Amino acid sequence: MKKILMSLVMISVLMLSVGFVIAAKLPKVDICHQTESINEYVLINVNGNAVSAHEAHGDGLPGEGGLDEECNEVVVCTYSVEETVASYDGLYGSTVTPVTITNEDCSTVEALKIETTQNFQDGQPDGQSAGWAGWSCVEPEYPQVIGGGYNPEGADILNSLAWDIGASVGEFNYPTTPWGYSYADGETGWIVQAAGTTPPTSVYVLCAA
Repeated sequence: MKKILMSLVMISVLMLSVGFVIAAKLPKVDICHQTESINEYVLINVNGNAVSAHEAHGDGLPGEGGLDEECNEVVVCTYSVEETVASYDGLYGSTVTPVTITNEDCSTVEALKIETTQNFQDGQPDGQSAGWAGWSCVEPEYPQVIGGGYNPEGADILNSLAWDIGASVGEFNYPTTPWGYSYADGETGWIVQAAGTTPPTSVYVLCAA
């Protein structure tokens, strides 16, 4: 009986020893180590067994958890349009508002938001639409469309798109709009097709230099 017990003890010790050896042979792992300055990380290389302990006190893995492969924080911005100064009267009865546009890559663009009240054109053959309307980048120093839309935001629409070189919708191709207006050379803008129930009351275009 004693021999059996001794054998079992030796087997257990052997298994623990094997497990320890296997654990010790885990490959090293790159870790983004958080420094004393919050949200600043440095790339270090640690034993694979230590990964959990490092993660427990705020370290992370490269390429995960908001860090890139070099342990730099990946900053994500939300697209936004913010007014910078008061609106003023623009050409042809429009309202012009200088804005700063922040893109998802955190780049910013200074632009003009040009908005105008619109009565959407009637007579579309599909029987579903109250028609089309749009507006151009008419301010001389801001000729390039970079966005646009309509108000109110909850209005019923079928299409809302930039009208620029290469643009098309259905059978219509730039420079001629779906309501028959032909854009001049270099002219760009934004067009909207309303649904028949609750169409927008205005269209705006975002224009950059």
